[in-house]
Amino acid sequence: MHKRLVGFATAALLVCLFTTTTSAQNPNYGVEVDCEDAQIELESDPTNIVEGYVDCTITNPSVHLEKIYYDFQTNSAAMSSPNSGYITLNGGESEILEVTITPRAGMWADTYTFEALAYVVEVWGAPPPTYVGDSDSGSFTVLPYFDFETVGCSASFSDETYSLVDLRCLIENYGNTYDKFAMTVPQASIDAMASYGFKPSPAISQSFELFYEYGFTSIEGAFIFEGDTSQWRDNDTLFSLNEVILVDLHSQGAESEGTPLVKPTSLPIQFSIEKEIVEDQYDTGGFLFAPGMTEVLLVVMLAFAFVRRGSDEDDRCRTLT
Repeated sequence: MHKRLVGFATAALLVCLFTTTTSAQNPNYGVEVDCEDAQIELESDPTNIVEGYVDCTITNPSVHLEKIYYDFQTNSAAMSSPNSGYITLNGGESEILEVTITPRAGMWADTYTFEALAYVVEVWGAPPPTYVGDSDSGSFTVLPYFDFETVGCSASFSDETYSLVDLRCLIENYGNTYDKFAMTVPQASIDAMASYGFKPSPAISQSFELFYEYGFTSIEGAFIFEGDTSQWRDNDTLFSLNEVILVDLHSQGAESEGTPLVKPTSLPIQFSIEKEIVEDQYDTGGFLFAPGMTEVLLVVMLAFAFVRRGSDEDDRCRTLT
């Protein structure tokens, strides 16, 4: 009698253990995908590409042997590795995939999404009656970087009295986000202009900003011409000046991020003025670097910039092919 009770208890215990083990597993085939909720930040500066990583766990919750196809997608030009593939999992098994996300060089600064998908394609070595799948998604951020190049700069008189001088530069934005730019005139350039008869005005510390990609940054009325041509070239009927000063161009976006980006740039000072105008204190006609000519030159420089960019794109395409 005692042996019968022991045998019954043992059988009951085995049934309980088997029930507990199998109750956590689904008798139907299936798959589950779970990607960690992580902050993923990438950098697309061509000189410093920084990748990001995310762990995605693929689980077979059933009691069956399954072959599972997985696919990783983003809504951007970023590349992922591994991108897709197959894994085989026994019932209740999981596998962690470390997915690398690589931004394309110059990729626009923004927040993007990714999606991990998985489908059961075989159960015990045979295709299932229907495909069963699961997915999970998340996001990653491409951080901004700042860069620019100067297309050209010029100076001109801003009024018909030939007294106020404007400084302008055409700039091309090479960063991956919107940016604004400012111009400042270092003291050495202010001193050089003073030797040519130009006094800095209060406006010299105020520059107009630039819109994204192409545009102008300028200081309107930066200098006041006081009529001193002693350092100008005397050409009988004309005084002429052909010099170059340096101005500093600033990325305001980089400065706001705490990483100032300043590029010194040459700015030509090219003026001609009739001696009669100097003698009459600019009361009569004559010719200097005429108001309006700067705008024409900047349009020409802008056209040159577009042609140069088109040529660069053609060269890049030929390199890729």
